[in-house]
Amino acid sequence: MTRTDKCIEFFRKVSKLIIMASIHEIKLLPYSFIRSAEEQKKLFDEGKSQCDGINKISQHQRGLAIDLVIIRDNAAVWQSDPEYALLGRMWEEEGMTWGGNLKTFPDIFHFEWKDPA
Repeated sequence: MTRTDKCIEFFRKVSKLIIMASIHEIKLLPYSFIRSAEEQKKLFDEGKSQCDGINKISQHQRGLAIDLVIIRDNAAVWQSDPEYALLGRMWEEEGMTWGGNLKTFPDIFHFEWKDPA
């Protein structure tokens, strides 16, 4: 599968997740998608990522990850919430990787591409 094919399929799955969230009356707002090496390095330096953007490239730099925040009562939900776990389960049912289940660096807002086995 080419990188372009992966990006197209990734966005198909993101669109499906957003539709499924809407069915469950969960409003989502994407807040981070494609990052430059500089942006990724800054997050790494701040301790917010394990990818430095140079030696270890983030899926965000490849266009294969997105960070989504739940919006409730016109405000972002920045803390753990059962709805993130629901979104994570739906995402993983699509064969993708949810950041909330990452062992080394859990991130409930992170949804990324996982190559098929």
